[in-house]
Amino acid sequence: MRKLLSSLSFMLLLAIGAIAQERTVTGTVTDREDGSALPGVSIKVKGTTIGTQTGVSGQYSIRVPSETATLVFTYIGFAGVESRVGTKNVINVSLATDAKQLGEVVVTALGISREARSLGYTTQKIDGDELTKARETNVINALAGKIAGVRVTSQSGTLG
Repeated sequence: MRKLLSSLSFMLLLAIGAIAQERTVTGTVTDREDGSALPGVSIKVKGTTIGTQTGVSGQYSIRVPSETATLVFTYIGFAGVESRVGTKNVINVSLATDAKQLGEVVVTALGISREARSLGYTTQKIDGDELTKARETNVINALAGKIAGVRVTSQSGTLG
């Protein structure tokens, strides 16, 4: 009985030590160019499945398993950043834009995403500038007649 009690207390001490290493890290993710908050930035603990996203104001909170953990910040159109946690409880990050990450992607009729140059046929594209030139209040009206073979119809939204 005494041996069982001593082994249980030893296991309890080990568990408390493991729990004590885990802590919460908070911070804000902003755009390096203009300092604006970036909502929806993905933050993951490197080598684990632990992750979160920034809120509307660019703030996040994540539980890290140890001081040796590294946080990986990724966002579409921005260069990724890695930051070692160490003894810090607050990690604020500024992400720089990366135009190389914004390659052309084509979504085919079957919903398959591919790069435009990997397709065996030609594609047409519409830039955002072309849509805003018409100054239409409705995106559907702005798309009408821009690409050959595309039929754009608008629904009224009423039943029947």
